[in-house]
Amino acid sequence: MSPNVVEAHVKIVPNSDPSTVDQRMREAVARRAFQIFESRGGGAGHEQQDWSLAESEIVRPLSCGVLETQHGVEVAMDLAGFEVRRGIEIVAEPHRLVLCGFGSTQDEYGKARPKKGPFPEIFRTVNLPAAVDATKIESVLRGHVLQIRVPKATRLAPAYGGQVESGPA
Repeated sequence: MSPNVVEAHVKIVPNSDPSTVDQRMREAVARRAFQIFESRGGGAGHEQQDWSLAESEIVRPLSCGVLETQHGVEVAMDLAGFEVRRGIEIVAEPHRLVLCGFGSTQDEYGKARPKKGPFPEIFRTVNLPAAVDATKIESVLRGHVLQIRVPKATRLAPAYGGQVESGPA
């Protein structure tokens, strides 16, 4: 294998319940905010700043190209900041993609190194311009560029599929 080719495992998770990945993100941010709180001595009154800083480190919009076509949505993104050798998880929802993985930093020579510390997991989000069928997502990783193609949804499923019972009229 040439030195410019990066091997990575890309796991695709169609997700009809956004609260699942949102909960993972909130937990990661809460752990990091608590670490920031402890690192400054634990004084009260800076909770919002701690949370904002933690969120900016862990959950961010992803800079990428998004193209809506007649039949689907295509996304191309540079995975700089991800330790791609450890794998990337794509959580595909009807209106967004969430990339989950481990962070990397650059050393003084510009070489990517795994992010150290107790909270190496990072999340990047991409809002999609149209509802998509998250069960039919395709992805290709070429170097550090991840290309994703997903068809538009033919019909968006309802948010709640339960039954409603009516009483006597």
